[in-house]
Amino acid sequence: MTKFIIAIAVVVSGVILAFMYVEIEKMKQDPSRIPASVEMKDKVLLVHSFRDGIHRYFGEIKLPHSCYGVSANILQDPNDPTAARILVVTKDRMLEENFCSQFSTGYPFELVVDAPEDLHVTTFVDAKEVEHVEQKVDWQSPRGVLITPSNK
Repeated sequence: MTKFIIAIAVVVSGVILAFMYVEIEKMKQDPSRIPASVEMKDKVLLVHSFRDGIHRYFGEIKLPHSCYGVSANILQDPNDPTAARILVVTKDRMLEENFCSQFSTGYPFELVVDAPEDLHVTTFVDAKEVEHVEQKVDWQSPRGVLITPSNK
């Protein structure tokens, strides 16, 4: 009985892998089939929320492998309080690490800045201006929500 279950699991896994391989090959030949959320090459994804004069940006940058170091900073223009620059600096640590996967890896970062509501940001990665895709969301408390039971 165990051999039968293992055989079925191997066949099902093979079918799933074959399907995924065929779909990936189709996407390689016709890039218009790639979903928009996946096509973020040379762009930075920013999730932005604002509340009480504070902007919070959660960002993610895609890099070619898993051995990068990423740091981010936000600088306001002293002459224009409604302008800011997000500076992302990457460092390739492939030679310093013992093991690196060769898969495209997303590196998240978070920035908080006190600025007027109409803040306009430009994004730079390694001193080169890049396009960013900004998604506005409601403010989320980083500490979560405290729920206290009421005494009845």
